Amino acid sequence: MKFAAIDLGTQTFRLALAKVGEKGVVVPMGTYLYNARLGNSLLDGRLGPEVTKGLQEIRASVESHKPANVSACGTEAVRRLRERFTEAFSELSNILGEKVRVLTPEEEGWLTSLGVKTSLGSLQPELLILDVGGGSTEAIFCSSSETIVRSIPIGAVNFNKDGLKALSSLSTPPFSRAEEVVATGGTATTLGSMLKGLSSYRPDEIRGMCVEMDEIEHLITRLASMSLEERRRIPGLEPERADIIIPGLEILLNAGRYIGAMSVTISDGGLLMGILVDLIKKE
Repeated sequence: MKFAAIDLGTQTFRLALAKVGEKGVVVPMGTYLYNARLGNSLLDGRLGPEVTKGLQEIRASVESHKPANVSACGTEAVRRLRERFTEAFSELSNILGEKVRVLTPEEEGWLTSLGVKTSLGSLQPELLILDVGGGSTEAIFCSSSETIVRSIPIGAVNFNKDGLKALSSLSTPPFSRAEEVVATGGTATTLGSMLKGLSSYRPDEIRGMCVEMDEIEHLITRLASMSLEERRRIPGLEPERADIIIPGLEILLNAGRYIGAMSVTISDGGLLMGILVDLIKKE
């Protein structure tokens, strides 16, 4: 039986496909990423050509694989699109050809934690997950007894320096008592890819990678000294992310400082994997 999970984010649209055999073994069939920049549609409620193309390509991929079950989920940009521009939200669903489930911050946080735990396995009992998205940053505290989600309205796309102050809420319990900090999402995986100098994305190379906060600070300084065109040629950095990677890293660095973390562990599995695992478990 085949399954498809779709994550419609502010910056990127992502698709994951997997099949489950007779003995319950899950076999990945492929993942796809599209830099659609849905966040730009929040200015006037019009779906840009990149958004339309990304939705059409995802739909074509899904239809070609014919999965038995599909779960399409939207996060911050989709939440705001539905609130402000209902016609554009309906158009998005129609182009995709799937009903879009608009996740609450709490649902997004729980699914992200499910993806991280599936990807990394062995983790400290009290864990903090940071997911720096395009339109918001999710801080998810996990322990054996609770999962607490805080959605902070600053992301790599809608970044501004004043917005960093909102991260100060992470300096209080329970977030401040985390024994381990994990970073997931596009900013985190791009960070790992750049530090490794990968010419193509390899999740096995960055999964579980530990990065010191000082390394992130030094990388920000190096990137800031480069032109946009120079950044686009950096191995491990998608050209479409060249203009938002510094804001994303700034958020990750400042969040880590408020928490008091010396380092972060990178997880290649996050929300998309959580959507997929949840779908399979329900079946």
